[in-house]
Amino acid sequence: MNIFNNLTIKTKWMMFISLTVILAVVITVIFSQWTVRNILTEENEQTSSNNAKNAVDQVSLGLENYETNLLQFGQVIETILQNEQVDYLQIDKITRTLKENNKNYLSVYYMDFNTGKLHVTPQIDYEWDVRDSQTFSKLNANPNLQWMDVYLDTGVNKLMTSVIAPVFKNDELVGAVGYDIDFSTIGTIREGIEAKSSSKLMIVDPNGLIISSFIEDGDGKNIIADNSGEIEGVTDLLDTAKLEAEFKWLSDAKNGSNKIEQFEWNEVNYTGEVQVIEKNNWQIVSLVDANSYAQQLKDLTIAGWISLVIGLIIGCLIAYFMARKLVEIFNNFKKVFEKTASGDFISRFETKSNDEIADLANHYNKMLDEVRNLINQVNENSLQIQHSSNSLAIIAKENEQALNNVSNSIEEIAMNTSTQAEKMHDGSTAIHVLADGIESIELKTQQMVNDADEALVEVHSSIGKVQQLETSYANLERAFNEVTVVTGQLDGKTKSISKVTDVIAQITEQTNLLALNASIEAARAGEHGKGFAVVADEVRSLAESSKAATTNIQQIILSILEDTEQLVQVMKQTNEISEDQKSAVNTVDNAIKQLSDTLENMKVSISNTMENVSTMQQQKNVVVSSIAVVNEMTTEVTAETQEIASSIEEQTSATSEVTMHATHLNNQVEKLTESVSKFKL
Repeated sequence: MNIFNNLTIKTKWMMFISLTVILAVVITVIFSQWTVRNILTEENEQTSSNNAKNAVDQVSLGLENYETNLLQFGQVIETILQNEQVDYLQIDKITRTLKENNKNYLSVYYMDFNTGKLHVTPQIDYEWDVRDSQTFSKLNANPNLQWMDVYLDTGVNKLMTSVIAPVFKNDELVGAVGYDIDFSTIGTIREGIEAKSSSKLMIVDPNGLIISSFIEDGDGKNIIADNSGEIEGVTDLLDTAKLEAEFKWLSDAKNGSNKIEQFEWNEVNYTGEVQVIEKNNWQIVSLVDANSYAQQLKDLTIAGWISLVIGLIIGCLIAYFMARKLVEIFNNFKKVFEKTASGDFISRFETKSNDEIADLANHYNKMLDEVRNLINQVNENSLQIQHSSNSLAIIAKENEQALNNVSNSIEEIAMNTSTQAEKMHDGSTAIHVLADGIESIELKTQQMVNDADEALVEVHSSIGKVQQLETSYANLERAFNEVTVVTGQLDGKTKSISKVTDVIAQITEQTNLLALNASIEAARAGEHGKGFAVVADEVRSLAESSKAATTNIQQIILSILEDTEQLVQVMKQTNEISEDQKSAVNTVDNAIKQLSDTLENMKVSISNTMENVSTMQQQKNVVVSSIAVVNEMTTEVTAETQEIASSIEEQTSATSEVTMHATHLNNQVEKLTESVSKFKL
């Protein structure tokens, strides 16, 4: 099997066609030989039968002529006998005339059963009474025309027979007319039949005496062993033992078997058939040379083998040219496949035929067109993906820059909040010192004035800090608003990128499907589709890479969307806290302003300080409580600011990752574009 698989398709095709031709020719020759053998056998048997029947018909026709003439002769005699005075001279004259007109008649006679005399031509001395003859006995028993047995006339040494017919007068048998017939006329009929056919004939009487035969010196000889020596003057053709062996078929013919399977004479084998003339039971034997039949079969066999050899030669030539044509077609396919495997999708398979090869070429050309369109579409899609990835990288960089700005702003807010906390701690310390001073106000009024002046200076400074804090909160609010806007823009652009990646994924799926179809078509093409299968695998590999990259981008975008959503929530919370801080700053501002007014009043009304010590003590408690609240809120603002900074840092990291994936996607698209550019479209 491996040896057969290693053979070229040309050799396989030649072997297949040659084997087919050999089988067809062998079967045809065998069938023809069998058919012709049967035909020849049937024709041989039919020829023997026809020749036998023809001989029977012709011999019967000759005998019927004798019978007709004899009946007419009898009617003439009956007419003469109707006269009162029978003219025997006229009867003798008629017999002479008949004898002279027909040389086949050895004698013509009239037997008078009334007188017992014989009137015969030629005249012979006949002293016996005809009423004692065998003829008289047979006619008395059967008063109809009859053929007598064949006998050998020793006087003339001729084989002859007699045909007799009754003569009636007033329906009474009064005589008989007859002919003695020379069998040489039967031999003439036989020879005429043999001359017109390939058969050999034998005419045998019921007793086995050969009337006429193709066997040299066989006429008048006995061929039935049981009748040997029974007929006076008749000798056997062969000795008794040979007669029994060679002519057994003649006895079988009497028993109803008229076929002669084999008969050999003078080293010639014969087959034949036996027919019987009913009126006198003569047997007509028709023999055909079996050697001629065998030679015909031999010639037929030789012709069959010659036909087989010629058919084989013709079949091999046809197989060679057909295989050569088939290999030429396969070579053309191979060239086109090699061009396709090298990336040439322009070269097409051209054929002038209108058969299955043309269908295959058309389907292959159609596949080339579809693959070329697919590659063009992949090329266009890769350009679009490259453009989208570039845009995504730019957006990611812009987003990263904006997040850095927000991070810087939040760091400044954190620093300002820390400074504010320190200042609030200083204010709290001053209030406590003030409380201590109030306790000793009576002793240190002047010191209180000085301290009041210092406190007023510090209050004015705090007012400036508070104003700065309000300005910072305003800037922080604007920054938060900008972050919110940028975050919304980032969310929208991220969703746009998601849509682009969905389109890329669909294109990738379609590319993968087309590559799969191309692989299937290449697999159907078998060995010659391997080149295209490599291209299809490369396209499918690129599609899988694009699909994987698209999946990564989609996952990153989903992560960005989730982070952006969290950022939006954090920004909302930050805005709410900022509003609370703004309200607290306003409260501090109002408190500081009130403190400033109080200090101014204290400076103006220093004299009334003692009276208002209790009131100041209460105000001191309020201030301490307010400062504690402000300090607590400042601490919360600081914590929230740190959380925002952490979130922005995470967003910045995610944006950097998006930028990295966009760059990777761009590189993949460039590789895909480079791979597609190898194809000749």
